[in-house]
Amino acid sequence: MPPAKRDGTIHGPAAKGDAIKVEMAVRAGVNVDCKDLGSFTALHWAAMKGHLTVAAVLVANRANLAPKDRKGKTPLEFAQDGG
Repeated sequence: MPPAKRDGTIHGPAAKGDAIKVEMAVRAGVNVDCKDLGSFTALHWAAMKGHLTVAAVLVANRANLAPKDRKGKTPLEFAQDGG
């Protein structure tokens, strides 16, 4: 797994629900599984914010479905909790 780093080119758009910018970031070579300083992936952000289209883009681009944040929480758990 890549080291934790902030990559606003994918995390910011994922949190905002901007599927087009997420797709552009993926096409530009951004690792869909990179983590930000909070240890969240773009899929975590999409799940936390309820952005299903962004989640679909990430999954279609082979995002890890069960990455864990610092507390061991996965995107699915955020989706189940409603954020």
